[in-house]
Parts: sequence; structure tokens; C-alpha cells
Amino acid sequence: MIREGAALVARAGLWSLSDADLREAVREGHAVTGAVESAWLGLVAGLDARPDVVPGARPGRVAATFLVHGLRVAAGKAATDVAGAHALDPEGGVLPGLATAFAAGEVSRAHVDVAVRVMRRLPSHLLTRVDEHGTSNAERLDAFLTEQSRVLAPPVTDRLAARVLDHLDPDRLDRFDPLAYQRRELTAVVDSTGMLVLRGQCDPAGGAVVRAALEHFAASPARPAGQTEDGQTVLVPDDRSRAQRYADALVAVCRQALSSTDPARPHPSQILIVTTPEQVAAARAHPPSPGGTGGASAGPAECVQTGPIGAASSVAGSATVCSSAS
Repeated sequence: MIREGAALVARAGLWSLSDADLREAVREGHAVTGAVESAWLGLVAGLDARPDVVPGARPGRVAATFLVHGLRVAAGKAATDVAGAHALDPEGGVLPGLATAFAAGEVSRAHVDVAVRVMRRLPSHLLTRVDEHGTSNAERLDAFLTEQSRVLAPPVTDRLAARVLDHLDPDRLDRFDPLAYQRRELTAVVDSTGMLVLRGQCDPAGGAVVRAALEHFAASPARPAGQTEDGQTVLVPDDRSRAQRYADALVAVCRQALSSTDPARPHPSQILIVTTPEQVAAARAHPPSPGGTGGASAGPAECVQTGPIGAASSVAGSATVCSSAS
């Protein structure tokens, strides 16, 4: 029925609609879209409730596994969909009010994603705290986000929600979250250009370790470039931004991890590149120049960790294993 209705709308002549009718049609279409997506997210939540519905999927990853491998949804989008599905789930979701508004077409999917991010950022003990009337902060926050989402665009709602912690804990006296360790997460997704996009958060203790390591490896090295006439050493300035130094520091930490041994993990970490004999021969015959150009090849090789790579990629130089496929 939904597909038939969509096909009918696609064939309809918009020229026959008045301005008011066209505006109302767009409004109705937007509401229907929200209702359909709300129902779809309910089905996604249902997948995780059946641990055997997707063979081989790990517990808690059933829906995400099906979305990624069954529907070819990007891993990051699948994680967002699953988080939204559980937040709006009528049986235990933390956003029942927003779920009702979303099903009615009063708010958009972008509003839902904003609300889910806000809920996940807040310490659990603040969400479960109740006032003198028996209303929890989670219920108050759900009502607040639903009300604001009905009248504000998602980016504005997001900025407004950033002040929620000030409202729930104005004196900042109770920021310690005993369950912070359970909220740790890190996603690593390769985008269309081959860049590895990282997003995540650490508990305070783990975050201190990460920050200390990044600061250590991000420190600008003192590289002498020569001496002046009076014997003073001239240092090469580090023109990298702080973000670039942090990115380089993370790579340095990982390079060191690849070269170290761990009794608990007897097999060393490896960067695996799958290539053909023709590609190897072409790369050897035309090595890349120091500037990263050149390096003719018989098509791109495949890095298991990041996807297709060219002969000029520095990944090839970092590989610890190269498998030739005929």
C-alpha cells in the first residue's frame, strides 16, 4: 500500500495543485514519512529482542549485523538506527514522549538523533534521580526535548540541549558517574575517500591514559636545521595544527603497538594487503616518488583494514604482511 501510494504521488501532476494544496501535500508527506520510519525503527528494535533471528550475530549486535550485512547499511548509520530504535521502544525506551511525537509526524528523525545523543551523554545516575513528585530526570528530559523539537530545528535543539546538564546539576557537585565505564565506545569507519573516521568516548580513567599518551607523542620534536653564523642552532618549526599532531600521535602509538609483543596475544598485529603478482611487478617497476606520485600499477590493491589503495599509498610501506592473489 505504501509503495502504491508513493508511485501514485510520483505520477501526479503537481501543476494541478494550488500553492496551498502543494504546501499541505508536503506537510502530509513529511508526517507520513515520520510514521513509516517510526514503525521501521520498531521493527529494528524487535530484531535485537530475538538473538537467533540472524545466524552468527553476537548478542546485542543482532539488528546492527542485519542492517550492515543484510541491507548494506553503513556501519555508522546502522549504529545510529539501532540506538534510535531502542530509545523509542515503547517497552523500556528512554524517550516515550518523543516516540509518540515522531510517530505522529510532529518531529523529524534528526530530532530523534539529537535526543538520543543527549541521553547518552548524561550520567545515568542523574537520569534516574527523581524529584519530590516522583518524576525522574529522564522523564523530564524526554518531555523537554519533545516540546523543543516540535518548535525548533534539530541544530537549535542540539545547542539548547547542551545546557541540560547545567539544569540537572547546576552546581556541578555530582558529575561522577559510577557507570561511565559502561558508556565507553569507539567507532572506526572508512569513508568514501579512504579516510578513517573515528568517533568515541572513554571513561575518566581510560581518558586520562589516552590523553597522556597523545600529549606525549604529539609533542613537537626539536629538529635542528643548521646553525647561524654565531653558532646558534636553528630549529625547524612544527607547522602542524593541534588536531594534526593528535592524529599523528595516535598513528605513532599504534605503530609502536604493532611492533610490540604481548604474551596474551601471541600473534602479532598485522596490516594485510591483498594484491596480484601483476600489481607487485608494476609497483616494483615504477616505485612512487618521494612526493607520493607515480607508482603505476595494474589496478588498486586492497588493504583489509581500509579498503582499496594505490601503489603510492604509504599504507603499503607499513604493511607487515602482503598476500599475493592469482
